[in-house]
Amino acid sequence: MLPRNYEAIMKELMQDGKKPDPRKKEKDAIDGGIYCMKLNGDIIYIGYTGRPFGARWKEHMNCINKGGKELMVYDIIRRNRSKQLTFEVMLALDDLKANRKLTERDIKAIEMGFIKYFSPIGNVSGNTTYYRF
Repeated sequence: MLPRNYEAIMKELMQDGKKPDPRKKEKDAIDGGIYCMKLNGDIIYIGYTGRPFGARWKEHMNCINKGGKELMVYDIIRRNRSKQLTFEVMLALDDLKANRKLTERDIKAIEMGFIKYFSPIGNVSGNTTYYRF
């Protein structure tokens, strides 16, 4: 369940209906936020990290290539190696925190909103965090 003011928060974050474009910055320099993994342009996984995106991307790639923590999304990627895998920043922490003071719980609620909206197939098994508001 999303917070009652979720739409207001998202509208404020989008600033006049435009989503901030943190991709203009180097991924390694952005200190976390909400990101997605895409196969041939389709979102297959949405995640949140408080660390630099470059470090999180490397962890995902190590798990895909060498094994490790098993998420459904890794199996999907391994079965579709011929397709183009991309990693995109959806909302950077510095963009989120610049607009208002958000707690980590608020940011996770936004992540859950993205997951609910986009329904990526890779999040089915991995994200079982529920929040009460």
